[in-house]
Amino acid sequence: MSGIVSATAGPAPSVPGDPDIVQRFLASNGPSLTEYQAVRRLEARNERFNAGGWLEVCTDLLPDRGFHYRVLAEGGSHLIRGRVLKKALEGERQAWATGEVDRSRLEPANYEFQETDVTDGELRKVTLTPRRKSRMLVDGAMFLRPDDGDLVRVEGTLAGSPSFWTRRVEVTRRYERIAGVRVPVALESVAHVRMVGRSSFRMSYRYLSVNGRTLDVSSEPCAMDIAGVQSSRMPRVAPARVR
Repeated sequence: MSGIVSATAGPAPSVPGDPDIVQRFLASNGPSLTEYQAVRRLEARNERFNAGGWLEVCTDLLPDRGFHYRVLAEGGSHLIRGRVLKKALEGERQAWATGEVDRSRLEPANYEFQETDVTDGELRKVTLTPRRKSRMLVDGAMFLRPDDGDLVRVEGTLAGSPSFWTRRVEVTRRYERIAGVRVPVALESVAHVRMVGRSSFRMSYRYLSVNGRTLDVSSEPCAMDIAGVQSSRMPRVAPARVR
């Protein structure tokens, strides 16, 4: 569930509305996200059993180490923390390690883009059709700023089921630019699980550094790397809150 995006220029279909919006999106990719440190808040709740849980974690992505996380605090249902929240983080770690994240980027190799004349406020809607079934791809739409084509939101259903028990997962991913880099800032999903019913999931990001750029200079528990020792690459920084 990392939500990392990238784009490679390619031909865009000509349709009524804004025939250049996809090209502007493909050109707006800017610098790729190669490393970061962030505090995340994860929450999940099952309606049928009226149970919920939460985690606050430090997450790191480093070119030479991949993705790692360290739990800072947790509460609520032990079952939900273990089987939903920590499992989601483990799935993201594995997706980075196996290259699955690279194979799920918002680019023509993975999606067909169809421009529309539909708007959501000031945003332009572009339909996304995955080229294959994958739990990392979204069958739905992305919403772009009309002036520069920059990505604001992706929403739809996962193109592949995460497991036999999960019938359908609806997702909304939100993005902003921090330190000039497009990054995910929030994820919301609703999963329909056999025998368990409707379960909701939310994750928010508070970035401490992006591509080596520190966003503050005061203390923060995430300055300790996931191995529990002082990182020589990540100075102590304080969170930059994203709204």
